[in-house]
Amino acid sequence: MKNKKFLIAIFSIILVTAGVYAYFGGFSTPEITRITSPEIHVAGREYKGSVKTEEFGNLFLEAGKLKEQNNFNGELGGIYYNDPEKHQDSIHAFIGLIIPNPKTPIPAGYKVRTLPAGKKAIQGTIESHLALAPAKLFPAIFKYAEENKIPLQDFFVERYPDTDHAVVIVYEK
Repeated sequence: MKNKKFLIAIFSIILVTAGVYAYFGGFSTPEITRITSPEIHVAGREYKGSVKTEEFGNLFLEAGKLKEQNNFNGELGGIYYNDPEKHQDSIHAFIGLIIPNPKTPIPAGYKVRTLPAGKKAIQGTIESHLALAPAKLFPAIFKYAEENKIPLQDFFVERYPDTDHAVVIVYEK
């Protein structure tokens, strides 16, 4: 009798966990395409250091609050100048909001960086919560590049139009 209750409890936990994972887009499949990059403007702050620090996380929180509280017209995102997995957890990034116009008034302490249009890149998009999206997008992009023999830079852009959608652009060499 106890074994039956234990099995029912475990099965219930597994079902609830799978349901939550599905709700947040965990079973979504990334869409991968080869693109010519658009011009991208980011209003943000530069960061160099570990991805595991509170300071790095706070840059995202600050940008999110800026968007919500000030109705700032932009999408949470950033420019990444290296891959932290290849650099012992060290990253060089520019985190903030992707804005439609570089002349948009920005808050004190922020700067605007513009990436020019016309570069070859691979873009991944997914309907998934921003906490799950990178872990699904990057492997799919790297697999696509490997299968198509496309050399990539350690240079990419992440953008989150909302909490349930993500776009990653990885530039080609």
